[in-house]
Amino acid sequence: MKRLINFILMLALVGCFAAGGMLLRMNTGAAAEKSSIGFVDSDLVLQNYKPTVAATSKLDALKEARERDLRQTMIEKFGTDDLAAISGENRSRADTLIGEAGKKFDAEVDLIREREWTPAVEKIHRSIEKVSLKKGLSIVLSSEAVLYGGVDITQDVMEELLKE
Repeated sequence: MKRLINFILMLALVGCFAAGGMLLRMNTGAAAEKSSIGFVDSDLVLQNYKPTVAATSKLDALKEARERDLRQTMIEKFGTDDLAAISGENRSRADTLIGEAGKKFDAEVDLIREREWTPAVEKIHRSIEKVSLKKGLSIVLSSEAVLYGGVDITQDVMEELLKE
């Protein structure tokens, strides 16, 4: 008899925990519905914001110019721009030339990023923050991370960028 009473009490206790868990889940779900989540199509913003477009164009032009310069230098010094066709001591010199050109290119890219790209992206982040505060959003994600739901603030962010 004592075992039966203990078993019934145990079932009642488990039932209480289960009911409490369901209530907690329901309340958490309601809270999640009230807190708004927004998302931004960051690719669209980057592709349409003039400072990021300009920085990207500069980076692309720099890459093309440095590749062209390197090819021309390789042809002048080694008679070809095909690294596989260069052997021996010339190969070592060609490798050094390529390494130095790579370092110079990296320094130029870093300068463009520092002066143009980073300030533009920081301005985008500030615009996202302003829009999210205006709309009362608690979280803003990149659109690539959102499968369903949320508030698309992409257009609002692009309009905010035009104001500044």
